[in-house]
Amino acid sequence: MTGLPPLQHVLVAIGLVLVVLATLGWMLARRQEAAPNDEEMADLKRFVQEDFARHVAREMANGLSGSEGDRETASSRSLARDSAWRALFLLQLELHNELYRLSKRTALRVYAAYIDDAVRRQLGRRLLYLLVMGGSCAEVLA
Repeated sequence: MTGLPPLQHVLVAIGLVLVVLATLGWMLARRQEAAPNDEEMADLKRFVQEDFARHVAREMANGLSGSEGDRETASSRSLARDSAWRALFLLQLELHNELYRLSKRTALRVYAAYIDDAVRRQLGRRLLYLLVMGGSCAEVLA
């Protein structure tokens, strides 16, 4: 830049400042987009408590042999800390057409807060159905 006339020095400096400001603005806008609003948080909570919990309960019920020990293990197991279920949750979240853009950190916080109770509720509903209706486990899981 030593061989440039003074006007070109100023224009290059202005260009660099504009590039820095544009990059900073873009980063802030992306961060704001990733922060969910109240409606998106409610949708995420509903997704965890209903859709994903139903899927997990179905898979857990398929894996139970019916013994009391298996049921006790399933109801006391912490899914929030299970890395395989977390990975599956993130995969399902990416496939969800409205929730895929939310930050993974926020989604995992909601997942950790609600998944265990939601799955217990879903398993309880399935067991209650079996007791009341006398149906088979295959009928409930279908």
